Amino acid sequence: MKLVVFGLILICCNVWAAEKNVTDKYASDLIEGFLKRFKDVLKTGSDKIGIPVLDPYNSDKLEFNVNEETIKLDALLTNVKVNGLSEYDIINGDFKLDLPNVLLNVQLSWPRISASTGYRMNGKIDMFEIYGDGGIKFAARGLAFKANVTLEIEGGIIKGYLKVKDIKLELSLTSLDLTATGLYNNEELSRILSAIISDMAPQLIGEEIIADKISLFVGNQLDSFLANKTLSDLLDLISNTI
Repeated sequence: MKLVVFGLILICCNVWAAEKNVTDKYASDLIEGFLKRFKDVLKTGSDKIGIPVLDPYNSDKLEFNVNEETIKLDALLTNVKVNGLSEYDIINGDFKLDLPNVLLNVQLSWPRISASTGYRMNGKIDMFEIYGDGGIKFAARGLAFKANVTLEIEGGIIKGYLKVKDIKLELSLTSLDLTATGLYNNEELSRILSAIISDMAPQLIGEEIIADKISLFVGNQLDSFLANKTLSDLLDLISNTI
């Protein structure tokens, strides 16, 4: 998810590099050019903007603690490996300046993303307990991401800061091939649940409630980043980064 957040932040920086009266074609070329260059950043990382190598992504350990009304979960992932994050197809990328707002649209599609990890987890989803200690492998095909973001300037065009006014995400998935072991410490149940999750994933990821939760997270992260950044700060970041 940090990848999505940072990608949106840098795209927003590019928006300001264009004149107010740019043509739609130029605006589209500007955003799509950034998205193409960002693929290399995912492969090589960038100390300047604090992004490690993300394709392939490797981590010895990741810890998660979720404490929401419907989900309470403690999880530890080990030996995490992810491949394919930089191999996205650019479906669309454009923006419009409607001062004091900036309207941004980005559509990407990943032909295939694969991952594997060891895990240990314990928690509840609604009233259902969930726990296990084992491994997970999956291959996601046809993951599509569409973001419509509206930013507004607070405090004046020159010295003001950008703030997220509205963000809407749409997600879709063609197929998921998931294999999990150790769910409920029962291998037969793990096999059955792996098949059920694989079958249901394309429908679940397209649910509005899922997109709304991700939109809220992305919006909060964008606001946190933009809170103390001026236009010149953003332009300096993008011009010296990619």
